[in-house]
Amino acid sequence: MLRITWKWVPALIIPVAFYYVFVTFQDPEAAAEQMSSVVFSFGLSSGEYLAVRIGDCFVLLAFIFLFLEIMRAAVNEQYTKVNNILSGLLCLLSFALFITEKGFATPTFLVIFLFTILDTVNGLNVWSKLGGDRSGTKN
Repeated sequence: MLRITWKWVPALIIPVAFYYVFVTFQDPEAAAEQMSSVVFSFGLSSGEYLAVRIGDCFVLLAFIFLFLEIMRAAVNEQYTKVNNILSGLLCLLSFALFITEKGFATPTFLVIFLFTILDTVNGLNVWSKLGGDRSGTKN
């Protein structure tokens, strides 16, 4: 029996899902306004203030999960091939959301979409460096 574990699921599905929930459970225009609302800000020694917005938090979350995906791609495990296929599907889903759904054509989701592309390309690159075999042995 095939047991689904979290190792098979691309980590970038979490920021994509959070963004999906954030946008679809409210009016897309209201979501765009909330993306630019300030979560916190702090003063710098130059006298300027750095304001961190909700959209910035989404990008930071996606960046953290991209880092985790890159680290997971370097591990020689059998699940990484399935993970890379699912990463490609997540990339296609993100592209479809970006071009078809209201509220997804934003710079924030564009960066998340680009991270899914990077994840897929990185997985393919690591997989090809291993000779196409995730067990670490070349034929």
